[in-house]
Amino acid sequence: MCFAIHPEYQEKLIAKKDIVCYKVLDKIESRYFGPYQGTEYRFGRVRKSVIGEVDEWKTHKQVGKGLHSYMTLKKAKYRHNDISYVCDGIAVLFECVIPKGSEYYKNPDGAKMEYISNQLIIVKRLSRYE
Repeated sequence: MCFAIHPEYQEKLIAKKDIVCYKVLDKIESRYFGPYQGTEYRFGRVRKSVIGEVDEWKTHKQVGKGLHSYMTLKKAKYRHNDISYVCDGIAVLFECVIPKGSEYYKNPDGAKMEYISNQLIIVKRLSRYE
C-alpha cells in the first residue's frame, strides 16, 4: 500500500504532540498484523519503521514504506469494510497514537484522510467494529 503525498503537505512533519489516529489490523488467533505487509503490532508498544523515500509518479508523489493510519474514525470505519476482504483472520479497528516527536506525512484529502509515520502505538481496541 502506498501513501499519496498531498500537494499542500509535501514536507515531512514532526509531531509536536501525540496525534490520535485509527488503524485496521488483521487478528489471527490472539495476535494483530497489518493487513498488507503483515507487520505485527502489540498493545501499548511503540511500533517503529522508516519512512521510505518519496517517489515521483506522473500525477503525484508517493511513499511506499511507513506505518499507515487514518485521520478520522469515520474514514477508518469505511476502510474497515474494504480491508476485511484482504485479511486472513478478522479485521479489527483500533485507536492509535502517533507519538510526539515522530516523523510523519499527512494527506487530509477527503478520499484519503491518512497519515504515514515512523512510529505508531496501538492504544485501544474499538470492538464494536470487529
